[in-house]
Amino acid sequence: MRHKYLLITGIVLLSACKKDQEEAPLEVSGEYQTGTTLHAAPIELYTRAGLVNNAQVVDAFIQRNSIRTPYFFSRTDVPLGGTTPSRLSINASGQAKLIAPGQPGADTLRAQVISQQPDRLVLAGPDSTSRIVSLPLNRCDFLEEKVQLVVPAKRTRDFSSSTGYGRSTRYLPIKVIGIRNRQLYIPFLSWAVKHTGTQTGTCMTAAFGSWNFFDPAILSQLTTGDTIVVQRREISLHKQ
Repeated sequence: MRHKYLLITGIVLLSACKKDQEEAPLEVSGEYQTGTTLHAAPIELYTRAGLVNNAQVVDAFIQRNSIRTPYFFSRTDVPLGGTTPSRLSINASGQAKLIAPGQPGADTLRAQVISQQPDRLVLAGPDSTSRIVSLPLNRCDFLEEKVQLVVPAKRTRDFSSSTGYGRSTRYLPIKVIGIRNRQLYIPFLSWAVKHTGTQTGTCMTAAFGSWNFFDPAILSQLTTGDTIVVQRREISLHKQ
């Protein structure tokens, strides 16, 4: 009986140790080098009817809307220019900076880690930025705000119609670094949204290279005339 009790106790302790190890937050401070390849994932096209599983239809949409470049979308991995990897450093207080190759000492990104979750870090830039759009917002303006999973806190102010402007939004720029299998990587999100309607007209907007995740919740909000193309690529980060 005593042996059985000891065995059970040992199993419980072992399980507790494994649980503690699994739940221990990843220590992210340190120096990292970026990989030299932009790793491709499938290009996905969605409409209100769901995912379009036809590569020819997807490629035709991209070609027709002049967004076929390796920067926006690519069927294969893309070698990154230059032979010297970029360097990312994160110190113990969460301050981060990215130094690009060919620019010794030139910081192309300064940020602060403002949150850490099992699958990502969120970095915020030191200076706020503003975006001004015209009112009323069109369908693409609405969809654009729904593409990315992690969005910054923002303050919005509407201008008087006499100014000729519509709405000003002020926010801190953010960047997301992914975590998978306790390894960091840079998510490289590219997307395009288009709407075509008899009453609402046609609009389109696109962006590439966003350090962020795609928010699948947008798919439940697509209506007739909406099309979204998205590709989730990534750049590896190697701790030195």
